[in-house]
Amino acid sequence: MNTESKIDINKLLIKPIFYGLFINILMPVILLGIVYYLDSSGFDGGDATSSEYNIFFWALCVISIIEGMLAFFFRQRLFFAPMIVSKETFEKDLHDRFLTNCIICFAFTSAIAVYGVVLFFMGGPFETTVLFVLISMIAYQLVRPRVGFTEKVVAAQEKHVEEGRFAPAKK
Repeated sequence: MNTESKIDINKLLIKPIFYGLFINILMPVILLGIVYYLDSSGFDGGDATSSEYNIFFWALCVISIIEGMLAFFFRQRLFFAPMIVSKETFEKDLHDRFLTNCIICFAFTSAIAVYGVVLFFMGGPFETTVLFVLISMIAYQLVRPRVGFTEKVVAAQEKHVEEGRFAPAKK
């Protein structure tokens, strides 16, 4: 428990961490298993020429890097903007919006694994899918919330409330 706040950081982190493990670890591993099964079954991917494949490979590499940076940017932007609707609903709003913001960041990083699957279906090797899944997992490790980060988020939200800055209510 944070010494300055009444918010239990562990309770705040538990749900997002489990969602993150599901979205960014379990789902990519399942996709990797499907691709491995198809590859070992002799699946013949798309008919992209090697030059077309190379263009898509490098384009998706660039997009993956951009998505990783966007996930980090949104992590900073979303979590430090006002998330609390009213002082009375502080804890509930914090839990709800913290989870929502985590899922947004996790979606960016998990999309990277999907690019590897897309390349496989275009005719790429299984190893390319493994590469993109690993990049996805590394990006997840960089954006997943940790205790220190969460304490800073709680402090920022408390400061917003003290200064009278509230988030708009959800409709």
